[in-house]
Amino acid sequence: PLSALHRTILLQSSFGTTGGDSVMNLSWNTYRGFTYGTYNIYRGATANTMVLYRQRPADLELPENAFTDTDPLRANEGRCFYQISISRGDTLYRSGSEKASAGPYAHTSSNMEDNRLRTPGSPNEEPTDISLTNNQIDENQPKGTAIGEFSTEDPNEDDIHTYSFISGTNNNSSFTIDGKTLYSNAVFDYETKSSYMISVQTTDTAGATFDKDFTITITDVDEVGIDNISIDNTHFSILPNPFIYSTVIKSNKGNAIIRKIEIFNTAGIKIKQFTDIDSDQFVLKKADLEPGTYYIRLTSEEVYYLKLILQ
Repeated sequence: PLSALHRTILLQSSFGTTGGDSVMNLSWNTYRGFTYGTYNIYRGATANTMVLYRQRPADLELPENAFTDTDPLRANEGRCFYQISISRGDTLYRSGSEKASAGPYAHTSSNMEDNRLRTPGSPNEEPTDISLTNNQIDENQPKGTAIGEFSTEDPNEDDIHTYSFISGTNNNSSFTIDGKTLYSNAVFDYETKSSYMISVQTTDTAGATFDKDFTITITDVDEVGIDNISIDNTHFSILPNPFIYSTVIKSNKGNAIIRKIEIFNTAGIKIKQFTDIDSDQFVLKKADLEPGTYYIRLTSEEVYYLKLILQ
């Protein structure tokens, strides 16, 4: 049965400073209505735009809990809204005329008069759609580039949603989700692959979900760092490409000898070179190269240009 202690978590906040920077200190009482393992901390510029910001392990032996936001939101005239939420794996219901009959009792949240539990006759409804503010990213952008923000259509307008990838035939591993923001997790090359599909799920506070696929388009940009070059993959190849730790540059035409390799960034600046190679292949290691797109000028019997991507 539902514990008599099932009630709102009291969340309190106060501004502070650390090293001259403003911080937001949060504190809240330990909830004891049911067993749980994690506190979900939501944050937003308004009460209706809060998204999952952080998660903290729950210690039920402590009388109260604390968290310091070292980078509070500055928008909306400096106001920032927070909410603490917990949930359990199953769902409880109770009959009768008391308020407790509203249910379901799978979660509770801070500073809400009714713990965000819905009244009889007004049950939680499932989300109906997901939107993404932008689905394009220029090629050659570094990993961690923000692409767009998700939002959810939900008949329960005051609901809070979290976003995650779901498995399937997709390219989820090339992206990450933090809160409601989609980020790149790779350096994209338009000439290699011009679009990616991701599968995203939105979950409301009652655990109801909606899934949707999105196509992320890679935008071709003018790469004018090295003038008048023509990429030639017929005489020499780079495998793997893109690469993370090391890759092999080798001849595709018999035993053509590599004499020299010069590496240029997209601005046309030579950043590294290797001479006196005299072999039909060369192992290139990441070393001090930063993730991004590079051009290789390979000198053999003739000069060839290759395109290299480091993840």
